Amino acid sequence: MLKKRVAFLLLLILCVPLSAQVKEKLITVDFSDLPLLEAINRIEKVSRYTFFYDANQVDVKQKVSLKVKKATAQQAMNVMLKNTDLKYEVTNTQIALFTKDKPEALEHGITIKGQVVDEHGEPIIGGNVIAEGTTNGTITNIDGCYTLTVAPDARIQISYIGYTTQTLKAGSIPAIVKLQEDSKLLQEVVVVGYGTMKKQDLTGAVASIKGSDMEKEQRQTIQDMLRTGVAGLSVGMETDAKGNTSMLIRGKSTIAASTDPLIVLDGVIYSGQMTDINPNDIERVDVLKDASSAAVYGAKAANGVVLVTTKKGGGKRPTISFNGSWGISMVNSLPEVYQGQDFVNFRQDVMKSTEYKTAATGYFDNPANMSGTELAEWLGTDTGDPTEVWLTRLRMTNTEIANYMAGRTVDWEDLTLRTALRQDYTVSVSGKKDEMSYYSSINYVKNESNNRGGKYSAIRARVNLENKVQKFLTYGVNAQFTSRDESNMYESGRSVYSSFSTSLSPYGNVYNEDGSLKLYPNDNNNATNPLLNMAYLSKKHDVNNLNASIYLKLDLPLGFSLQTTYSPRFEWTNYLYHKSADHPDSGDQGGFVERYGMKDFFWQWDNMLKWNKTFGKHAFDFTGLLNWEKFQRWKTISKNEGFQPSDNLGYGGIGYGTSPIADSDDIYRTGDALMGRLHYTYDNRYLITATVRRDGYSAFGQGNPRATFPSVALGWIFTEESFWKKLNAEWLEYAKLRLTWGKNGNRSIGEYAALMQLDPRKYMYVDPATGQLVTINTFFCYNMANPNLKWETTTSYNLGLDFTFLKGRLGGSIDVYHKSTTDLLNNRQLPSLIGYSSVKANIGEIWNRGLELSLHSTNIQNSVLTWRTTFNLMYNKNTIKHLYGIMEDITDADGKVIGRKEADDIDNGYFIDHALDEVWGYKYEGVWQENEAEEAAKYSQIPGDPKILDVDQNYKYNNDDKVFQGNTTPKVRWNMRNEFTLFKNLAISFSMYSYLGHVKKMDRFTNNNALLNTVNQIKRDYWTAENPINSYPRLGAKSPSGVTYYIYKKADFLRLDNISVGYTFPKALISPLRMEALRLNLTVKNVVYFTGWPAYDPENSDSNTPRTITFGINVTL
Repeated sequence: MLKKRVAFLLLLILCVPLSAQVKEKLITVDFSDLPLLEAINRIEKVSRYTFFYDANQVDVKQKVSLKVKKATAQQAMNVMLKNTDLKYEVTNTQIALFTKDKPEALEHGITIKGQVVDEHGEPIIGGNVIAEGTTNGTITNIDGCYTLTVAPDARIQISYIGYTTQTLKAGSIPAIVKLQEDSKLLQEVVVVGYGTMKKQDLTGAVASIKGSDMEKEQRQTIQDMLRTGVAGLSVGMETDAKGNTSMLIRGKSTIAASTDPLIVLDGVIYSGQMTDINPNDIERVDVLKDASSAAVYGAKAANGVVLVTTKKGGGKRPTISFNGSWGISMVNSLPEVYQGQDFVNFRQDVMKSTEYKTAATGYFDNPANMSGTELAEWLGTDTGDPTEVWLTRLRMTNTEIANYMAGRTVDWEDLTLRTALRQDYTVSVSGKKDEMSYYSSINYVKNESNNRGGKYSAIRARVNLENKVQKFLTYGVNAQFTSRDESNMYESGRSVYSSFSTSLSPYGNVYNEDGSLKLYPNDNNNATNPLLNMAYLSKKHDVNNLNASIYLKLDLPLGFSLQTTYSPRFEWTNYLYHKSADHPDSGDQGGFVERYGMKDFFWQWDNMLKWNKTFGKHAFDFTGLLNWEKFQRWKTISKNEGFQPSDNLGYGGIGYGTSPIADSDDIYRTGDALMGRLHYTYDNRYLITATVRRDGYSAFGQGNPRATFPSVALGWIFTEESFWKKLNAEWLEYAKLRLTWGKNGNRSIGEYAALMQLDPRKYMYVDPATGQLVTINTFFCYNMANPNLKWETTTSYNLGLDFTFLKGRLGGSIDVYHKSTTDLLNNRQLPSLIGYSSVKANIGEIWNRGLELSLHSTNIQNSVLTWRTTFNLMYNKNTIKHLYGIMEDITDADGKVIGRKEADDIDNGYFIDHALDEVWGYKYEGVWQENEAEEAAKYSQIPGDPKILDVDQNYKYNNDDKVFQGNTTPKVRWNMRNEFTLFKNLAISFSMYSYLGHVKKMDRFTNNNALLNTVNQIKRDYWTAENPINSYPRLGAKSPSGVTYYIYKKADFLRLDNISVGYTFPKALISPLRMEALRLNLTVKNVVYFTGWPAYDPENSDSNTPRTITFGINVTL
């Protein structure tokens, strides 16, 4: 009762009370001699009622007639059923149909009463309650209640679609019967590319996430939704206001080509940014991981496929939803720099360490406690204030010394960073009227950056329509429009916001004496003023795009259907940039302006033939595809500088410059494809899927414009076999073995990589005929053609097992895979005498092998608490098997050739039988200590310097002393999500993920930065004679001659990524306000991490990794 009162008070605060009166809708309908089933459908369309009946008892083929105008439901039922053997019961929005015939009188019958509910305690409406072996039964009402008279020894079957049937003795039925969801009956439909398929019929490795599962956690992007939901998918950390980040499926399989997975939006290949898709529009996301499931996309699918499906309309009545969220983004994991006296003390340690011989005389000691003769000896020939002399010896600038003496400091973090505000609003309308379903939404998002002046905003709109104009003809439109403002986003050298720099001295100056911003606050050119760009740069960067698909589907006899889909995508970019002539570092440039306008037009035309037919135990599903595509870009660039008389008009006055430049960067490419896929099922036990796709792409050489990508997949549901059922292994409800093989391609290279490319050069000469200076064009050829360039090809094997235990309480899948990528798109080095340094070619082979485990469980489920868990684990091993095919001799200790092997690429750090990212170099082993001074001297080092592994102990260093030191990419990744529901209304969830088995480097660990005595630094550990640690060397440490080394540390971590709390108001409270649903949410993202990595956040070392707190409200009308 207290819980309901609190909820009601919240409603009073948030909502304006509406009339609680709900007027019954009257029925107007006219039909004659229709089958009962069709009559029911007609009445449901014109009323708010839903019919329930037992199909075993009610003959839905019998003919009925009805002609009423503005009649109540009771009046309409009385007319329609008067000549039938049916009776009815009308509740609030349901009409239940029963047979009038009563079972024969039971001499000693008993009456049973009770309620049927689901796992959450919600009433099951229309559930069947029947005496086994008879027609004596009933249907549960709106409250899930039933009453039935049966024989005392009767066995009662209680059932409902999608739930496991329970059979109980009449005399021992509990008052409340709880039905469990039946995983076999639910048969979730999964998107598989150019169609859908029941999950139990899948033969490939496919992972899925439902949008509804993520709504309570207020995920801001699709990548964020996927971060803790899919085994084998790695999602990068987003740190900016936009939220865009990278994705990688089953490891890196290429050297130079893209590793991004293919994105498919509503069945159409999508070339836009993921952040242009509103997460509130998402119905589900399916990830195709193996070659078989991705084979339908052929030459684009080597990196896996992410299928995004948006919401469609449905339901009897229109649904209006509002989602609003407001939040703050806080600076987090920012590296700590030296402030105040700590800065001076650190500078003193630097000088004592780098000039240790001078330091031994006390030259860098603080004179604060010196006096008399001691102070005079310390000063020597220097004059003036001893403190100023000391600071000068520490190489502090005049500005730093003056501010130190005056006690003035600058908090650069406070000047450049802030707690940022975030807001996100979505309004959507969906429904279905007659044969037309619709879903539309509009969204506005505005996020500030933690950098002062940085921000991102976008308007995103969507319309999804589908209309069945005839029984055999359906057409539809899916359209998405996005307008985003990236003017204040990061751009190298042109970011129009302040940025925190660890190099800035706390004793620097922000302003000059005249009040203008000072270019170099430290009085040296190694650190510029972070506020300058906000004052002297202006930029406008708008991007608008329209992404649409228009389709027409024709249903044909014999299970055939045709569908044609045309999908245009337009994108318009407007970029304006101005650097003021007043910028302190403009020099004689006199202002600079750049403008460019860019239009992209990309269209695809997909034509599909489908055939779906079942013959007894044989089921066939065929998809054929014919595809064409074209992409074209028009980009015009104009630049100018040297503005006269001034550049006060900014980018609006580009014509006033005196050094104009005009350029263009247009792109044109085409492609086509032919694909066929056949899925065959025998007796719901044996499955086979065969796919072949042939692709053409204009970017490849004339010798290889096309390629073919086949795949085969087998599945066996062995729990349906008779031998398994005889084992009575009821603990394992469902199990399916999967085996797949296939080939996919990667075409992610430049449109003109296979062609010779020219660049114009201006040349001036004196025309001998006129004696005038003439400017002509010459051309520089900077790219060698390769007519044989072709696709990278990834051949994959996958063995998987899907399973469900304990009546659906535990389920999951396990997959092992092997991927071999050949014909890598890479640059082959060429002899300099050719005139080209390299040429794009197909060389090398990379393997990725791994294991994936996905589990989902319902740990606790009762009327008070439901606790569900999902867990995903991935292991991946990456190996280079071949590179350039260049062979070299293998020699023994005497120099005798004993064999040959393929050469490694030492310059780029690629080695046969090692991972792409495996570290190879000089190994840091610790610090030379004072008792090792003699040994250190043999390397021309002193105590405090780094100790580098000398493999052959010859006191010299070359490649023979370099060793492998680990991978920079995690080998193991796991994530887990837990969701708790209390009292049906309060939801609490948290998700975490972990990366294991990798190392990282951080340059500052070596303590040999040349600017240690010039600019500020991140706080660090270092060796001193008083603190002789072995982890990090002294400040200004020297390595052996010719040795460049790095210190690598383990970067394993566990991150608590998301904690969400949500409350859904009971329907009994919100129904009088004419609300369907009302939910409040509170979410904290990037809560905390645990790691042994010493450089702050291991995913984003020495940088800001924001923590966000978001409050949200969802209202459905």
